[in-house]
Amino acid sequence: MNPTNRNSKRAVAVVLFCLCLPLATFSQTETPKVTAVKCGQLIDGRSDDAIKNTVILIEHGRITEVGLEVTIPENAKIVDLGEHTVLPGLIDTHTH
Repeated sequence: MNPTNRNSKRAVAVVLFCLCLPLATFSQTETPKVTAVKCGQLIDGRSDDAIKNTVILIEHGRITEVGLEVTIPENAKIVDLGEHTVLPGLIDTHTH
């Protein structure tokens, strides 16, 4: 094998390693993305009455917990909707 070709391959490998290293480090040290939504009232679609002072905990884009006594993690982003009514998303299936 040509020494120049071998050095080129090594250089490419080193560059790729250096580019990927920050990504690997970032994914290991990244804190989980947690959002806590404080609801004045929650219409959950299961009962006839709205539930007052409820917390919805969302981790990595998924609802993980809903209730009156949900513990909010310290690193959570808090969305305070304490003066509003929260309900599941609605889909308008009759559009033109």
